[in-house]
Amino acid sequence: MVLDSARVIVRVRVERIDAAFKPVAAVGQKVQVDVIASPHQVMTTREAVTDGSGEAVVELPVMPGLQAFARVDGSSDVFAKAGLPLERAGVQETTIRLLEETGDKSAVFASRVVTVLEAWEDFVAVSQVWTLSVDRPVRYVSPLLDKANPAKGAIVIPLPEGASGVEVVMPREGATVLDDSVFLHMNVEPSSGEMARQPSLILRYSLKTHGSPTATIRQKLTMDVEAISVVAPRTTNFEKHPTLDIVFDAPMCSAGEVAGKVCFAELTDKADGAMLREGTEVRVVRGGRGRTGDTLEVTTTGWPGHRPWEAWLAGLVLVLSVGASLLLLRADRSKAVIRRSADRAQVLEQERAALLARAAEVATALVEGELLEADYEQEIAGIEARLAVVVRRLRELAEMPVQVAG
Repeated sequence: MVLDSARVIVRVRVERIDAAFKPVAAVGQKVQVDVIASPHQVMTTREAVTDGSGEAVVELPVMPGLQAFARVDGSSDVFAKAGLPLERAGVQETTIRLLEETGDKSAVFASRVVTVLEAWEDFVAVSQVWTLSVDRPVRYVSPLLDKANPAKGAIVIPLPEGASGVEVVMPREGATVLDDSVFLHMNVEPSSGEMARQPSLILRYSLKTHGSPTATIRQKLTMDVEAISVVAPRTTNFEKHPTLDIVFDAPMCSAGEVAGKVCFAELTDKADGAMLREGTEVRVVRGGRGRTGDTLEVTTTGWPGHRPWEAWLAGLVLVLSVGASLLLLRADRSKAVIRRSADRAQVLEQERAALLARAAEVATALVEGELLEADYEQEIAGIEARLAVVVRRLRELAEMPVQVAG
């Protein structure tokens, strides 16, 4: 219902992409603006035609609770990406991009891939951000996901060797993790300017160090990548290791390119474009460029060396097997101690998994604009603090001797 006589000015720009990937005005294009009430009920529709600058203007009354959606007349598939609120008077603007469509996956490439490695006690946590684009002025349209066979028609992103606990932070739909790859069913458009920096895919996973100070990213590329960076923050939230001296071993282009390997232009301490909090000290290799079939391989050294509690359990099993006869004589009490320790370890591991899952949810909310950065930092700080306690208790449990009653 119209509650105010004030007006909302809706400006819709319609553009095409030319052969040089530059937007040009679509002149004389008929545009429809639908006023929508939830759920998907069209209340009214207004029409306009784009002028010499490619802009169509529609005036609407203020309508609280409703939204305006712009589309190109005659094609239900070409919509503006988001609705415009009609809560208050003023100007609302949106853009519709007209593109030819293709189903040819060879048109898809990555304009940027950023990999961030961070210390998380006995493993290295990795965040990897892919920005996808197309190499021609078209929209790549993905076939529908076949849940029985997610690899069918998908854009394939192989995971690095040894990646575990893989989670797709973004997108929430259309990405399937199966075996050692991520299968994407998503449409991809040409990107330029700020759009070229918007993430298409965000992955989180871990690399087990098993007490070693070394972690290696080794990943096969299934598409061309224009810019590759690998980032390692040198500061942590752990009291025992507040700073790290991470050393990179990566092929540098200045030393000569090696066939089939990604080489990098520079090794630096500058965090420009690394998508980290301002002031974070880092070590970065950047300026990498890869082709389909190349291997991204970067080895980092300097991570905290810890023996994970799983190794303690393995050692415990060995001790139990060696001293089997002694344990059998005192089975009741020793089994109770072992069972209690294992139960506590299981509960703590479940809590650690839940904390990591919550961290991924918070990161998703930040990326999608559902959470302010200050709130994100506050919640992440709480998660990291609790995670440090859980890991410390796991280590204490690992160091607790199993006493056999005598």
